[in-house]
Amino acid sequence: MVLIYGSVDCLMIMVRTRWIFAVALLLIVASITGPALADESGHFTVTSDGLPITGDLTNAVISNNTITMTMVIDQDFPTRLGPVHIVGDGVWAGISNNSTLTGTIENVAGNAKACFLIFCQQADFTGNGTWTGTLNDTSSGSGTFQGTLTFTGSPLAPSGPVPISGTWETTFQE
Repeated sequence: MVLIYGSVDCLMIMVRTRWIFAVALLLIVASITGPALADESGHFTVTSDGLPITGDLTNAVISNNTITMTMVIDQDFPTRLGPVHIVGDGVWAGISNNSTLTGTIENVAGNAKACFLIFCQQADFTGNGTWTGTLNDTSSGSGTFQGTLTFTGSPLAPSGPVPISGTWETTFQE
């Protein structure tokens, strides 16, 4: 059996790329429907294998115990093999009982692009999830979220739903 050294490197890059796409989209579980129109009012973080992936929660509003937020992610982060760029958005909707907050994460969509030397791969993703938290005072909240991302468009992307989870905090507009 003849083993070509370059093929081992290529295989390692492919395995690492699948992991990077999975981590990349961990990040995104949050949500938004387009570019944010208001200043950043909060953030969310997904951490996997020591790599924090962060995004912004914008247009966070509580009105009559109904909550809406948009989430945006646009982050580059380095890896040993090269940079990964993740963009996405989604919608967080929920309710408040004046102390606890619960809701869903919907319409999550985006993509992750990883480049290694001259080789680039891009995977699109969609997702959804749930979030919970507490109202810290009349205008700020924090909590946790969980969900799944599904990747398409790249043979190196993970197959099947990828579970994600993280933390969030925001200041609500009234």
